[in-house]
Amino acid sequence: MADGKQITNVYKLLSTIEESLDRIKAMPDSEAIHTMRVSFKQLRALLRVSGHYIVLKKKRVFKHFKKVYCAAGAVRDIDIYTGALQQYFTAVTIHIWKERQSGYTTHLQNELQLAIAAFDIGKFTGVITHTMKHDVGQSELREFIWQEINSVAQELGKPLSDAAVHEIRKHYKDILYALPYLRKNGHNKELRRKKKEVTAMAIRLGEYVDTCTKLIQLKRDLAEDLPAETIFILEKTQIDWLLLKHRQKDKLTKKLSNAHIMD
Repeated sequence: MADGKQITNVYKLLSTIEESLDRIKAMPDSEAIHTMRVSFKQLRALLRVSGHYIVLKKKRVFKHFKKVYCAAGAVRDIDIYTGALQQYFTAVTIHIWKERQSGYTTHLQNELQLAIAAFDIGKFTGVITHTMKHDVGQSELREFIWQEINSVAQELGKPLSDAAVHEIRKHYKDILYALPYLRKNGHNKELRRKKKEVTAMAIRLGEYVDTCTKLIQLKRDLAEDLPAETIFILEKTQIDWLLLKHRQKDKLTKKLSNAHIMD
């Protein structure tokens, strides 16, 4: 990505977030929620590189956006869970579960709408554009990427818990979002070459996190007062997903132990 593009992309990302919020207000849909959340993650990476995020995240408007972001994440999680679970039901058994699930989904969507109503996108845009007025230098970009690489290494020195996988994924995502801003020169050639590997690892980490999320949602469903046949289906699904999680974690552990973002 050529020089001078960082600030331009800050404006583009803010515009995309605003457009996505307008779509969600009209009718919450998974595509708009996904676009909004990814755009913010890309924006957050730029703010972290520039060193501004640590200050901006304490601002009141950022705290309001955090509520929007988390509420949107809850809607996204239930959408993923619902889509994955429906295949386990027959036409006869799905009715009661879908009716209960629809009520919970509506509740989460209402929480998202309330969070959006309390959020001021104009103030959010203003505080960011007022703070980040210049592109970040190449040395700062490289330093940020190296810091994220070191953070991954530190996490890999701990037991690979679900929380650790979530943190590792965030570091991989930040590396992935920062790499395109590096110039194609001798200093940056090796880092840029690793983009494909970083992308593949981020996808694997995301798949594992999604499985964890589905299991959390499933545990909530199992605590509900549902018919015995529905509980039986949920318990069977839980076994399948636990086995999937085990296989994913086994592969992920091997991949991470052999991964070298930089040789």
